[in-house]
Formats: sequence, structure tokens, C-alpha cells
Amino acid sequence: MDRWGCQRTYRICRDGVRHAPTELRMGGGIPGVPALRRTSLSGPDALSQMPPAFGLHPFARVIEASRSYRAKGVRPVVPDPGGPLADWESLPWSDAHSGEGIKVTTDPTRVDDALLETLRVRSVA
Repeated sequence: MDRWGCQRTYRICRDGVRHAPTELRMGGGIPGVPALRRTSLSGPDALSQMPPAFGLHPFARVIEASRSYRAKGVRPVVPDPGGPLADWESLPWSDAHSGEGIKVTTDPTRVDDALLETLRVRSVA
């Protein structure tokens, strides 16, 4: 690949288009483990960004999921139940912006659910 081809590839990666080809290369419709992050609501600003239905208090712990390219505008969050997250798909996920309940998945063939970024895709990207 010439120098200009490398620059075009970098530009595509920088603009966030990198996820679609990576998911296709990394196994297509095979569900994976989502990239999840446990975090603490460190103050009133962070607390005000969470759905009121959660009934959270300052310094409560929540789990945020990394959304994929297809889940634009959705910020999947759930109160942290503690312990292992092997049953992450059955948790009561909500959109932090609207407060509405959402279904999440790592399977790109389930088009009605919010697609989460997998650890496998994140490690390659």
C-alpha cells in the first residue's frame, strides 16, 4: 500500500467508520462480550445525566456500555447490580438521554436492539 493509501485508511479510522469493516472481519454475526465500564456518579452533574427512574444518589455505581456505530444517539446505562456481569443482556438497560428502556445486544443481526461494541472489536481497533 502506498503512502496515500495509508493516509486514506487513517482518515477512515479517525472519522469513526472503522467499526463496520472490523465487525465483518472479526466474525460477522457471532455475539461477543460487550465492552462495559463500571463507574461512580461523582457529583450532581453526573447524577443529573442519569434517568430519574433509576432513583440513584451521588456516588452510586452504574454500568455504561460502549455503543457501536449502529447505536447512534443511545447511551446504554444500568444501575450496577454488583458481582459478575455474565447476565449483562438481562439487566434493565436504559438510554441515559431519554430514560426509556432499551434492549442491547452484541449480535449485529438483531437490528431492533442497540448494538454494543465488543471487547474483541475494541482490542483490534
